[in-house]
Amino acid sequence: MNGMNSNRRRHSKALRRFVCAAVAVLMSTSPLLAATVAVEMGVAGETIVATIEAPNLGTQAVATGAPFPLPALGATAGEPVAGPARAGERFPHLARPAAGPAVAGGPPAGLDDVLDGPDPGADTDPTITLTGAQGGTFTVARDGRLVLSPCLRTYDGAALTVRLLEADGTEVTWAGGSLLEWERADDRSSSPARFQGRADPASMRQVTPGDWTPVEGLAYELAVTAGQRVVVEVSGRPESRNYLKLRGDLLAR
Repeated sequence: MNGMNSNRRRHSKALRRFVCAAVAVLMSTSPLLAATVAVEMGVAGETIVATIEAPNLGTQAVATGAPFPLPALGATAGEPVAGPARAGERFPHLARPAAGPAVAGGPPAGLDDVLDGPDPGADTDPTITLTGAQGGTFTVARDGRLVLSPCLRTYDGAALTVRLLEADGTEVTWAGGSLLEWERADDRSSSPARFQGRADPASMRQVTPGDWTPVEGLAYELAVTAGQRVVVEVSGRPESRNYLKLRGDLLAR
């Protein structure tokens, strides 16, 4: 009897596999068949026996039931389902290269170009910055407003002089002095900057009694004309942090 039940279960499993395969074929090809298809699982007139293993309970549960029909399939219900799209179709960005050109038609920008490129939010006027003992001569390319921002730092004494020369080489003076004059004997000196012949007390601030330091952020402005020259001279022993900034887009070396 046990052998007969075993054979029946094997036949039942084989039958279920066959029926499932047949259903899959019918679903994929249903547009070519009749309007409806009805499938019934099981052997007509026989009872389906299912044995459920329950090792933890020490017993076995047996469930029985009559063969059950599958719902009828319409002609449209069994239309072939489109297979999964290729990765490039579902995710177009995967098909694109990792880095595109920075400019249409050109190669990608190098890292140095990106880091050293202009800052869109920065001031459009270029700034010439002279540090330490740097000096130089600049020609005024066009009429405009020139801004000077000095900061004279020194331990052992230094001087900063900015001269404005006409096109013929004649120096423009104010009360006999140059455009900007600043001389300090040491790092504690309170000597202020002189612009257009006038001392500017706001150019220095007292840290402690008897100890003075130059103020940063100074700005002196004047009108210049094309053809004039600006000469910067630094003497003595300025610190490396000493600087002079010339702001504007009208100077050329």
